[in-house]
Amino acid sequence: MLETKERTEGSVDNRRKCVEKFLINTEVVPVASCIQEGNADSGWLRDGRPERVMLESLYWKSPSALLTTTGFPEYTSGVDGHNACVCDGCCSELAHAGSSNNPQGPRGGRGGDGAHGGAAAAMDAEGEKVLQRTSSLLQNKAFTDVTFIVGPPSASKKYVGHRVLLAMTSPVFEAMFYGDMADKSKVIRIADIAPIGFENLLRYAYTDNLKLQTVDDAMLTAYAAKKYILPHLLKDCFAFIEKHVTPQTVCQVFEFAQVMEAYPLVHQCLNIIDRQTYHVLTSSNFPNVALHTLETIVRRKYLNLYSEYALYSAVVQWGQEECSRRNLERDMDNVRGVIESVLPLVRFLAMSPEEFCKGPAKSGLLTKEECFSVFMNMAIPGIVPLPKGVSMEGAKRTSPPEHFVARRYQAVSFHAPSRPLRLFGLKFVVPTRDVFLVGVGFPVRQDLGSYSVRQPKFDGQLRCSYKVQEDRREREELDVSFTLAKDKDVRIKFKKPIFVRKALEYELELQLSSLMSDDVIVPSLKNRKKEDTVEGVTFQFSAFQRPHMSNVLEILEFSDLLFYF
Repeated sequence: MLETKERTEGSVDNRRKCVEKFLINTEVVPVASCIQEGNADSGWLRDGRPERVMLESLYWKSPSALLTTTGFPEYTSGVDGHNACVCDGCCSELAHAGSSNNPQGPRGGRGGDGAHGGAAAAMDAEGEKVLQRTSSLLQNKAFTDVTFIVGPPSASKKYVGHRVLLAMTSPVFEAMFYGDMADKSKVIRIADIAPIGFENLLRYAYTDNLKLQTVDDAMLTAYAAKKYILPHLLKDCFAFIEKHVTPQTVCQVFEFAQVMEAYPLVHQCLNIIDRQTYHVLTSSNFPNVALHTLETIVRRKYLNLYSEYALYSAVVQWGQEECSRRNLERDMDNVRGVIESVLPLVRFLAMSPEEFCKGPAKSGLLTKEECFSVFMNMAIPGIVPLPKGVSMEGAKRTSPPEHFVARRYQAVSFHAPSRPLRLFGLKFVVPTRDVFLVGVGFPVRQDLGSYSVRQPKFDGQLRCSYKVQEDRREREELDVSFTLAKDKDVRIKFKKPIFVRKALEYELELQLSSLMSDDVIVPSLKNRKKEDTVEGVTFQFSAFQRPHMSNVLEILEFSDLLFYF
């Protein structure tokens, strides 16, 4: 059985090593034992030995002898320049050929022009690289030993493959084909993967290439990559989606990213929804989004909208389409029934009187009592109580800031550090909700008295960790860089956001690759806060300490956490 750590999707060298180990750990069937002894009249023994295969060539002392110079197991040379195939099918043919019922010998005769020999010649002619040979296997379908029926019964497609190559690519295939409960059937049905996703997976397994055309193809391929545990393929799919997501596809990608727990992609989708809201709401795909996605959008505090009326219209349109999906009449009573959980989130008081008249009031979506209460509060806020289920929020939604800032402390004055700086950190908890950490800040500046005209640049590695069990911590590491300025604090924006789960204690630690000692100043008075609440999101801080390093280094806490939600 192959070791998982030796299976690397994108490396031809590692694939060659996997082949070698597979051969070493796999029992090679001694084909010569299948030859009926003393059957000199079988038609394929010459001078007491097989005409096409040397007996000694069938008992390999080392399976690595099967490897060509490129490391891929193909054929080993036999007598008279012929090739002796070592696949299971040809072993069976040799056994059958040795019987008196088949005097013509293996592969239909003595000429060596069987299907396997021709395919091997074609592959040898096409190239000597492992990748070229495996690509050729995919194209000409030679030596296949498993068939997949992929997709639902109404739209399934058939694909063929090679068990050993797929097992080297995926631990799921390895367990499926060579595990303790291996599936020995020749045909395997896979109903929960789309054909295009499985086809792209096969192409990647055989060629290391991925040719995605649309975001939909990338999402379907990502589902297959996650099921069969191909992290490199999954990463490539995510990269394609991040590059090509648009306001027209963002809602579908958002739902996909949540299912796949692709949190950087979730963050990107929320940014698109918040900043390109009108294009999202008016896209042709919006009426087909899931209810929880609709609720997420309408609940957002910041949306780049000219008027709340556009959001209301999109909600009603979604409700009408949902009535059709449920085989209900598209009247306002049914529409209200399907959007009952969303309606309290619509800010009717943020509309102008004209918009409210031509929209909610005229459509019949709201009762007369609800319409009267809204009109009264538009004229004089709070003059009458609003009915249950009608939002009291009257502020217009606007485009969000780039990020929000939770502050641990603020520098009051600066001084030169007594020891070199190299280590920064902070411990924190967000008790009530998940957020995305997008950056950090700390008050270190270049000394105003410095004569240098260049801004010093520093590189380092930021480590974010949190405890998932008493004896186990999850860790994420990022490479960061920044420059010092004389008139502002350091702000580091991450290339990818860090997903912060609620109620877990996180520890951030930044270690620079070089000491920061010359011409720098640090805060001397710091008013540390134990807690900071921003936009309803509370951060609870605790001291970051490294006692074993404090004697030689000055350890500084991050002053700011940049986040989004």
